[in-house]
Amino acid sequence: MMNSKEPRRFKQRPRVPVYAAIDVGSHNVRMALYAIEEGTAHATHPHKIKALNDTHECNLGKGIKTDNPMLNREYLANAIDAVSSFRRVLEEHNIKPENTCAVMTAAIRAVSGTERGQEDIAQLAQAFGGRPMYILTGEEEAILDGEAINIAAKSLRDFDGKRCSAAFAAIGGGSIQLGVLSSWGQIENPVSLPYGVYPLMEESGGDIERAGKILNGILLDHYPIDRHKVLVALGRNWRAVGDAACDKGSQILEGDDIRKKLIQMTHRERDYFVAKGGRVEKCADTLPLAAAMLRRVAKHFDSKKLLFLDATIRDAIAHQMHAYRMDNAKKKSPGLGRLFSHLTP
Repeated sequence: MMNSKEPRRFKQRPRVPVYAAIDVGSHNVRMALYAIEEGTAHATHPHKIKALNDTHECNLGKGIKTDNPMLNREYLANAIDAVSSFRRVLEEHNIKPENTCAVMTAAIRAVSGTERGQEDIAQLAQAFGGRPMYILTGEEEAILDGEAINIAAKSLRDFDGKRCSAAFAAIGGGSIQLGVLSSWGQIENPVSLPYGVYPLMEESGGDIERAGKILNGILLDHYPIDRHKVLVALGRNWRAVGDAACDKGSQILEGDDIRKKLIQMTHRERDYFVAKGGRVEKCADTLPLAAAMLRRVAKHFDSKKLLFLDATIRDAIAHQMHAYRMDNAKKKSPGLGRLFSHLTP
């Protein structure tokens, strides 16, 4: 006899963009659009429309000096063009300004205290047509990285399969974000250190061993040693390290393989990474340095399991916009109210 209860069906509807998240980073300027698919299994959270993702390589953080921070004129022009093109897409899709959030990270933080930097920021804002643009504090950026992990990983588990806390680290062109996720997803001790790939390469003169020692000293001075079995690594360069170092189909290194594989990556020639293709090839010039940096961070936390995760602050921004719009107290991150408190049900 057939079961009279029919299986649940979701009505298919067009995926109409609702939220837009833009990240003016130290390396790339990126935009992602998100839909709320009412009447589907995805109705409770924004769902990325992959066909409408866009990335422009602008290198804003490259060449910034600590004693006289200044954006390269060519790189700034590229970023302005990228932001202008994003604005046109948003207008084409009729995405409301209040459902748009653009954030600027370490490169812009570095120059924001100078008169010329303020002029550059004004040009970027003008290119965006008056839509919301924020210079993230280091703490806000670290919180967004933590929220991105909460979205992508759902829960983190140790070697016994039990829910566990984890350290996280996100590498960017201009900074590194660090923090801890409790076993229930609470973000603790979020900080940002102004030592991403570009400034560390500048200070070390490209010497990978020296760069590792510099970063080790910075970690000891600015972040307490807090041992965590699991370390989650974010950011384009570290995801590329994971692609090159992990077995095919895996994004995890465990035990002695963490040290061994990361050391191997620091000694590989550029041609090795180019032959890998994909994002490994795109990061070929900075990947040995990125691997050395990650080895130092993993050692600092004494981590025995290293998870490379595809998670971005753009995902976190879209989810936080929706959480604030729906006044969802469980999902709103209190440390991000400055960015999203204007959104009301």
